[in-house]
This record gives sequence, C-alpha cells and structure tokens, in this order.
Amino acid sequence: MKNDKEISIILPSMDAQRLMILEMETEKAITTLKSNLLGKKFPKADGVDYASLDEHIFLTQDQGWVAPPSDLVDAWFNQVKELFDEYRSDRKLGNLLGLQGDSADRRIRAYRKGSEVIPYGIWRNFLEITGRVTPEIKPVLGIFDMEQ
Repeated sequence: MKNDKEISIILPSMDAQRLMILEMETEKAITTLKSNLLGKKFPKADGVDYASLDEHIFLTQDQGWVAPPSDLVDAWFNQVKELFDEYRSDRKLGNLLGLQGDSADRRIRAYRKGSEVIPYGIWRNFLEITGRVTPEIKPVLGIFDMEQ
C-alpha cells in the first residue's frame, strides 16, 4: 500500500552536486579576479628606486624568482601598514600573509630588517594582494574521484 503523504525528492548524484559546486566556486573566483581590477589605486612607495628593481622579484619560482632586498620588503610592507588601519602592526600584516601564532610579528620584522630572507610563498602572496602580479591560476590535471 502506497503512502499518499510520502514525498519524494530526486537529487542529483554526488558527482553532479560536486561538479555544480566546482562550477559555482569557479564563477565566484572569476568574479573576484575581475573585481580586483577595479581596486583602489595607490601611488608608488616613498624611498623606492623603481628603476633599479630586479624584475626577477616578480617572477614565479619556475621563471627564476629571486628574493627581494630587505629594504624593498620594508618599504612595501610599511606602505600597506600606513594605508590600512587593520594592518598597522607586523602581527596583523603577518596574519594577512598567512603567518599564524605568536611569531608572526617577529618573522615580519626579520623579513623587513633582512635577518631572514622572505620565503617565496609569503612574498608571492603579498605581491598578489597588492595587485603587483596576477594571481597564479593553475590548470587542473582533471577532476578526480568522480564516478564518470
């Protein structure tokens, strides 16, 4: 005997749901990339000789990246700290760049003063969020763990 009050909802397969989420998140990322181009424009940082910058500081590791000099790190970090109240401290700037814990401020100071070379990932993140380079978009090898 069939229950007349039974409700049936047909849902897409888990693979189809996952693909829909991937598509929605990709569209969201595209929207973010496009809106980044409309970001507020800021002047060059004081005290930086832009004509003498080594172009390799803007490259990816595969392209031959070299670490920037600490005086440039200091100038550009200070520029962000001066322009944005929410990142006025080394700790807050460190958190923005993905550093966590009590040592975030010490590490930022070490990069600024040259006692430590800034790691590629932190520098690249900084360049991306300050609009100095295009965010790296990686092609996928495929969409794995799908049932076809």
